[in-house]
Amino acid sequence: MTSRAETANPHDQTPVRTIMRQWPDTIRLFLSHRMACVGCPVGGLHTLQDACAAHKIALAPLLAEIADVARATARAPRQG
Repeated sequence: MTSRAETANPHDQTPVRTIMRQWPDTIRLFLSHRMACVGCPVGGLHTLQDACAAHKIALAPLLAEIADVARATARAPRQG
């Protein structure tokens, strides 16, 4: 089980499904990189590193983009 501390910041070993659930705005990011991770049955098993290898995507730039989204989400005021 992934602890809250492990999901506080995305990293290369974070499961793709966890990233998309924790930071829903990353879904657009995965799609923009033509990564079919949304709805993928192995999304809960594949880490970000696994997904990048499978899709031949450079890990470091994608992780930086995901971290930007995570930071923006953390700073955004809550709606409601």
